[in-house]
Amino acid sequence: MNHNGELFVDFCSLNDLVIDGTLFPHKESHKVTWRSPNGSVENQIDHIAISRRWRETLQDCRIKRSADVGSDHYLLLATCRVRLTACRKMEQKTPEYDVERLKDPDTKQEFLLTLANRFDALRYNLDGEEEVDEEIKAEWSIIKEAYTSTCEEVLGKVKREKKEWMSQDTWLKVEERHNLKSNIDNSRTRNQKANATKLYIKANRKVKRSCRREKRKWITDIATKAEEAVSKQDMKTLYRITKTLSGRRREINKPVQDKAACNKGRTNETQGRDW
Repeated sequence: MNHNGELFVDFCSLNDLVIDGTLFPHKESHKVTWRSPNGSVENQIDHIAISRRWRETLQDCRIKRSADVGSDHYLLLATCRVRLTACRKMEQKTPEYDVERLKDPDTKQEFLLTLANRFDALRYNLDGEEEVDEEIKAEWSIIKEAYTSTCEEVLGKVKREKKEWMSQDTWLKVEERHNLKSNIDNSRTRNQKANATKLYIKANRKVKRSCRREKRKWITDIATKAEEAVSKQDMKTLYRITKTLSGRRREINKPVQDKAACNKGRTNETQGRDW
C-alpha cells in the first residue's frame, strides 16, 4: 500500500466508511480497476466507500470489463438494495399540442368547427334540456374540457424526435472499438494483449475524431437554423434552439407552506419557524 492508500484508509476510518471492493470474493480479473497503457500492469486503485450504517444494503461490488469508455480504467459497479418509503406527489404534466398545424387553413377550419360543436354539447346536460350551472368554476370546466378534447382530436400532441448527431458510420467505429476491447480482455499471452491494445488505441482515436467532427457539424447546423429563425422573427424556434444548445433547465423553488397550505403574506421569519 502506498501513501495515497494509507490516506484513504485513514479517511474511511475517521468517517466510519467501509471499502466495498474488499468485501466480496471475486476473481482477480473482476477486482483490478486500472490497466497501464501498455497492458502489462494491472492494479486495484479505484474504490467505492459506503457508510457503515448502510453496509447491509450493499449486495455486490465488482468491475465490468465489457464497458467500453475509451479509458484505462474499468467501470466499477456497486449493487445496493435500499428499502425506503417516500411520499411523492405525482405531478401531471400539461400536454403540449401541435399548434403549428393551425397554420393550415383546412385544419384551422376543422378545429373551429369541432370546438363550436364541443361547446354546444358541453353546455347542455345529458337530457339536453337546460344549461349547466353558470358559476365561474362550471364555466371554466366547460372551456377547459372543450379546448382539451378538441386539441387532442384535431391537433394531437407534439412529437419530439431527438436528432442524433452521431452518424451510423461513427456507431460502427464505436462497435469496432468495443470488439477490440473484448479482444484485450480475452488475450491469453502478453504479446496478444500488446497487439490488441495497439489496435484498440488506434480505434479509440478514430472514434474521438469522428465524434468531435460530427458534434461540430451538428452545432453549426443548429446555429444556422437559429439565424434563419431570427431573420424570420420566429422567436419560438429560436427559444427552442437556444434551450437545446444550453442544456439548462429552470429550477423551480417550492417554498414551505403553512398548515392552511397558503404562502400569501409569508415572511422569512414565519417560513423559518415552520422549518
